[in-house]
Amino acid sequence: MILYGIFLLSILLFFNGFFPISKTPQSFKNDPPKDMLPVNDTYAPVVSKLVLVVIDALRLDFVNSQLMPLTSRLSRGNGCSNNVSVQTPTVTMPRIKALIAGNVPQFIDIVLNLASTEQLKDSLIHSAYNSNKKIVFYGDDTWLKLFPSYFWRYEGTNSFYVRDFEEVDHNVTRNVLKEIEVKDWDIMILHYLGISFMEFE
Repeated sequence: MILYGIFLLSILLFFNGFFPISKTPQSFKNDPPKDMLPVNDTYAPVVSKLVLVVIDALRLDFVNSQLMPLTSRLSRGNGCSNNVSVQTPTVTMPRIKALIAGNVPQFIDIVLNLASTEQLKDSLIHSAYNSNKKIVFYGDDTWLKLFPSYFWRYEGTNSFYVRDFEEVDHNVTRNVLKEIEVKDWDIMILHYLGISFMEFE
């Protein structure tokens, strides 16, 4: 009987550690701290528009003047690049949550990735939306499942149902040219899949 109790306790501890349930507060304050002076100068925007480009499975050493001249020039000029090393689980939805909300990925996210639904209550997307920023998005449709009704304009592509390795990325670039002409947005998010979904083919 004691062994049975120890076994049951071990199973419960295992599931609690491997599949923890994160608790997120239902409301958040978007106002800056009052003790920082001057608040308006501290939180004044440095740029009028922000473009976030996510490229899955891109090797940092490929971003050079020979292989990717435009991206290389942008990262040295008005833009900045960040090489993110990921740990398991390396599926799309936990990566987006970690990038946008700062959440630590959990193994339960592997299951949730197959049926991604709105789970986040606080993130950069929520803060921008609550600040009346117009956000446009093009790329992997996991973003649209995590952030429904938060985008001003969008076009998502399901990475599981593509005919080749370029269709999703061409769709993103095609829409970028339109958005550059319109200029009525504040934040543009572009999610290129690159070669990361070859494993699904």
